[in-house]
Order: sequence, then structure tokens, then C-alpha cells
Amino acid sequence: MTRPDAITIDIELTNRCNANCGFCPRDAMPAQGFMRGDVFEQSLARAVEFQTLARALPTPLDATVVFCGTGEPLVHRNTEQYVRRVRDVGLACEISTNGSLLSRDRALALLQAGLQWINVNISDVGADYDRVYGLPFTHTRENVERFIALARGRCVVCIIIVDHRGDETHLRAIEAYWRARGVDHVIRYGLVNRAGSLRLAAAAVPSPDPDRSGEWELRLICPAPFFHLFIGWDGRYYLCSQDWRKEVPFGSVFETSFAEITAAKLARVLSRKPICVRCTLDPANLLRRRRRVADLTLSRPLGVSVQELVLSDAVARELARQVMAVAPGAASAAAS
Repeated sequence: MTRPDAITIDIELTNRCNANCGFCPRDAMPAQGFMRGDVFEQSLARAVEFQTLARALPTPLDATVVFCGTGEPLVHRNTEQYVRRVRDVGLACEISTNGSLLSRDRALALLQAGLQWINVNISDVGADYDRVYGLPFTHTRENVERFIALARGRCVVCIIIVDHRGDETHLRAIEAYWRARGVDHVIRYGLVNRAGSLRLAAAAVPSPDPDRSGEWELRLICPAPFFHLFIGWDGRYYLCSQDWRKEVPFGSVFETSFAEITAAKLARVLSRKPICVRCTLDPANLLRRRRRVADLTLSRPLGVSVQELVLSDAVARELARQVMAVAPGAASAAAS
């Protein structure tokens, strides 16, 4: 939750997916589709534009393009080509995938295109994986093990484990399983509710404390909309990747820039409406959860400290201020 080394620009190639995870609110999406080629090229141009701006800020930052979004990027037939385009314009590139479509040919194509980091989302193994993801574990495991071997020295391989069970023993077992197979990193994430789209009790947002109606943490802002920028498959900017229902758009990549929408994004985050107030990752909601859950070893970001949230608030506000200072049109930008 603290200041990252780089800004990520998530270009959602598609919000469709071949898995059927029980902790994924795919049915909450208003529409599904694939990013067109012209939309991708304009999105990439906006990423380059923002990278140039970010490097010129008083506190310079680099940008990494991420193909993740709310779907499975390898469902899109042009993903490898788009990775190469990102690398051709001088930007770093990573991808998040469930690994089930990571065949040998696609693995080689991604590596040859210059992919630098891959996140593989696998929170279970064996029959549990088959049941939770609706995909065959044996096939996915073979894909991932092969990619680990092919990627050695070329691309970082990271396993993402979603703590959808709330079971520390299970998390340790899954981590050990993949570390034994040579992955570079394993990262755990707590179960989040995708701005209220996921209606599971384990991801529910705590209700406000009756005796804390004026709680100071309500003034803290989430850094995600400013450090993790998001373009939907339809070519529209959205508040962040947690907006699965696409409720908070900020115009099209053909009409405006990342910098020009910053003031409008800040206003939305400050208001906490309509989605921040019901999001697991909202700072006030995170702190309420910490006050009610005795186990402080919660998977990140659910176990984030008060100090980290205060620091994240400060750096997010400062980044927004710096960007708005070099984008005169930002003050008049409004969510469409």
C-alpha cells in the first residue's frame, strides 16, 4: 500500500475468462468484450504519453503496462503481438493469467515478444483446483512448469494466491508447492469484494462503528486510482481495476488523457462515492476490519498497518497534485 517503484497502467484486453472461480463476480459485469486493435493502439499511446509526463515530475516514476483487467488476457488472440508493441515503445510489460492457456507456442511467443513478468493466479492444486476454477489442474500445472523452465533468466514468474479460504495452513502448502517447482516469487492476497460486486461473507465490508461516526480514517484516500491506472476493454478510463461493474468512467482514450482526468478521479475518491465506500480496499474499511479481526497476519492488503495507510494517502495526494500541476485541463475534467 506504500509508494510503489512504478506506476502500473492496466490495459484490459478483455473481461472474458475461461475459468469459473467462485470468488470472482463475473456475473456483475454489465457487458463483456475484446479490445479492438485501434483502441489498443490509442491506449498504448496514452500510456507512452503518461510515461513521459511521469518521468518529468518532481518525483519521477516509471510506468509498467500490465495486461490483467478483469478477465483472462490470453483469451485475446493478439496478446503476444500487443506485448511486443509495448516493448517496442520502450515500456515494461507484465501479464496476469490463470495459466490454463499458456501452451508451449504461446509461452515462446510471449517470451520472444519481450514479456518481463508473469503473474499466474493459482490458489489451489489437484481436485480442489478443478472444483474452484472449473479447469483441469494437471493441464495448468504442466503449462506453468514448462513456462518456468523456458522463462529462466528471461521473465520473472510469480504465483498469486488468493486467500479465499481464510486458511493459513492451506496458504503455506500452496506456497511450498510452487516454490519447490522453481517460481521466482509467491504473493498472497486477501479476498477483496471488487467494490461490492462480490457478495461473499468473507469479503464483506464492515459496517461503520456506531461510536465512530466522525472517524478520521474517512479522510484517507486509496492510492490505487493514482498508482494503478486502468483502461477498460472498451477504451474508457475507469476509476480503478476494482470497478467490475464499470460504474465510474472518465471518458475515452480518444478524447482525453490520464493527466486530464486526475482531478475528477481525486474528487471521486474524496467523496468515496459510489464505489469506494463499499470496497474492501477503501482505507476506512480496511481499518474497520483490522479493529474487528484479532489475527493481524491477514494476507495483504487486508493486513496493512495504519502507518502504511497514512503514508499511502500522503503519496497518492502528492502524485495527484504533481500530475494536476502539469495538466491545466485537469481541473475542468469530469466523469462522463
